[in-house]
Amino acid sequence: MARDRVTWRPGPIASAVFLALVSTPFAALSIQAVSTGAVNSPREPVEYLDAAGMALVAVLVAGVVAGALGGAISRHWPVAALVVAVFVAWPVAIAMLPFTAALLGIEYGGVWICIDGCFPWIRDDSLTSGIGAYLSSFFLEAFGPVEVGALLLLAGFGFSRYRLPVVASGFGLAGFVAVNWWTIAPAGFGSWPYGVAAAATLVVGASVWILPMWPWRRSASGDRATGTVVVP
Repeated sequence: MARDRVTWRPGPIASAVFLALVSTPFAALSIQAVSTGAVNSPREPVEYLDAAGMALVAVLVAGVVAGALGGAISRHWPVAALVVAVFVAWPVAIAMLPFTAALLGIEYGGVWICIDGCFPWIRDDSLTSGIGAYLSSFFLEAFGPVEVGALLLLAGFGFSRYRLPVVASGFGLAGFVAVNWWTIAPAGFGSWPYGVAAAATLVVGASVWILPMWPWRRSASGDRATGTVVVP
């Protein structure tokens, strides 16, 4: 059926990869911004072309992984597919940063923390530093953002049960922002809220990615309800 062609796995993956390419400039700005250290730091940021190369690889991998997983889920639960896609894409892209820096031969240090001395959480010489930095951020998330995010996700689930997909998606995306707040807009980890543009692009891109899948699902549900047989 037409719905099957839309939700066939290569379709969502291709759409996610295209939207990932669109997001690359914003991701590059984020990567460049976190390489400068704290606000007003004299440290020079990584070159933008280097940041763009890192961003390109990171978002492509994230797009493939999130597109494949979200595309499979969207066959039955479009709203859940949207939420899962953004929740998966964000940490996958962060985890890829040290890999891409090492692969491209870029000396990179990002997300600088100053406790006694200053050091970067994400480094090209430590391939696990990306996912380590993401998981470490949940120490800060545990004091409010995670709880708020859980409530928003729960509210989204409730609205999805009442067949209000747009409202449910809004709550789900808000839950994503809350849960990942300290990797999106932390205070003092750059001269501007570096993750806002990248996260906003991810949210908008995921919304665009899932929209074509809803009409076919509603149509298929209506056909099943009326007993209409749709010929492929």
